[in-house]
Amino acid sequence: MSYSEERRLIETRWATQWVEDGSPRTPTRFETLPGFVPPSDAPWVALYILGGESQQASVGAPGSNFWRTASAIKVQIFVPMVVQGAPIAARRADMLADHAIRIFRGWAEGPIRCGAPWKGPYSEDPPWLMTTINVPLNRDDIG
Repeated sequence: MSYSEERRLIETRWATQWVEDGSPRTPTRFETLPGFVPPSDAPWVALYILGGESQQASVGAPGSNFWRTASAIKVQIFVPMVVQGAPIAARRADMLADHAIRIFRGWAEGPIRCGAPWKGPYSEDPPWLMTTINVPLNRDDIG
């Protein structure tokens, strides 16, 4: 499987699952689509597919070995620090994080397998409160 096919599957999974009542939960910045302008007063996310190390995972006849690539998906969640005068950003970020985790936890398609996602700490980048979801990802190829 190529990196571009891996990206297509991951971005498609995100786009089809990051919905609520038929619309995206928030705008998403995909690293492959330039020109994204985040909203100034509403939550948004950024999806990244991080490269990783590949290793030979089996020994056998040339051309029939497994090659395992370990990488990760990173989802950054940005929520305005103050919403309608109330500091409820952390609760909103947690709700979005919970949904993002469910999208990738244990998901497998073809040679792609996701592990157990986890949420990182909050950081402030005014006017945003930001947290990151990290998803371990393995891909096996024969070659």
